[in-house]
Amino acid sequence: MKNKNIRPFAGLNFITRLSAGWIILTCLILSVCAFVVRTPLALAGLSAADILLLACLSKKPFDVFRRGGRTFLIQSALIVALYLIRYGQKGMLPGILVSWQLFLAFLPGIILLTCLPQNKIIHALSRVMPVKLAFVLSVSLNFVPLLIAEFKSIYEAQALRGARILPRELMSPLNWPDFVHCLLVPVIVRTLSVSKEIAMVAQIRNFGVSEQRTCWPHD
Repeated sequence: MKNKNIRPFAGLNFITRLSAGWIILTCLILSVCAFVVRTPLALAGLSAADILLLACLSKKPFDVFRRGGRTFLIQSALIVALYLIRYGQKGMLPGILVSWQLFLAFLPGIILLTCLPQNKIIHALSRVMPVKLAFVLSVSLNFVPLLIAEFKSIYEAQALRGARILPRELMSPLNWPDFVHCLLVPVIVRTLSVSKEIAMVAQIRNFGVSEQRTCWPHD
């Protein structure tokens, strides 16, 4: 019986032995490259690099990629629809390329947050910036998956209530007010609420009172 906890590309041990700082730098470079490359061939190569990094660092890369793939499909449907409305059939390929670039820009961040513990991220960032700033940046990065989960929850609830926010319905500008009032505004309100909760937790734990580091040490 195969051990499910073994990474698919465990043979590339040098990647798994990289320090948290090098992993963060690698993810940052991959995200920046997503905004630089333009051609389908370059995007395919960058996608392969992201997938390889995910397979080496994660014990369940397919689960991570599947969750990200759903977001990519929804994003692609919206962007391609807008391009089709603006440019007609000629906007199909540019719309796909733009949505592909955006997905590759966010995928390294998803890999980072999924595969690297928060204490290691804080410890790595604290070497190049003040500990307080490193803590805030780390919390902000971990806030993204939470925001995506809240967005999904609100989206599903509003769609069940009859809001016209399905991808095919958003192709009509007449339904865009529903997107703003039933989805965008509640997500913003929930984001502000979660931000307040995080600030309250940090205050309760006396964050910033001591000048010593506030990240948990690790090996």
